Amino acid sequence: MTAQLFPLYPKETLTVRLELLRDGEWREVQRRQINDIGWSTLFRMENWDNTRDVSYRLRHGEQAEFKGLIRKDPVNKDEIVIGSLNCNSNQNRDPRTEIVNNLKHFDPDFLFFAGFQNKITMYSYANPDKKFRRGGFGLIRFNKKERTVTFESWD
Repeated sequence: MTAQLFPLYPKETLTVRLELLRDGEWREVQRRQINDIGWSTLFRMENWDNTRDVSYRLRHGEQAEFKGLIRKDPVNKDEIVIGSLNCNSNQNRDPRTEIVNNLKHFDPDFLFFAGFQNKITMYSYANPDKKFRRGGFGLIRFNKKERTVTFESWD
């Protein structure tokens, strides 16, 4: 897991803590130093049990935290769904409620962020009334049985 932070002030800690929810309690399992060149760090756990969902949180300092869910490996599913978040400009500061609601509705197995200038970009061709096509958000479906890949996009 990669933890990406905003640039930090000189006196802020360069340590991020990974905690897992086990038996109803948060337990710290790793601490990592942040690379101040890219403001990120990498967590890796050997012998991970990928057969179950696990709640996690990343903590920085005393107040900052990010909670999420590490999902079980969808190896037994015929179709694997990836939520694709691309071309996400920092010029738009709204909470992106529609995107969040769509992701919750489709409940993808993975979330994928391709960045802004990347060759793996989804474009919103679904609405021909638009005067321009822009990078979008959506789903990528991998159907193992049919050996197909389907891209679904929304603005």
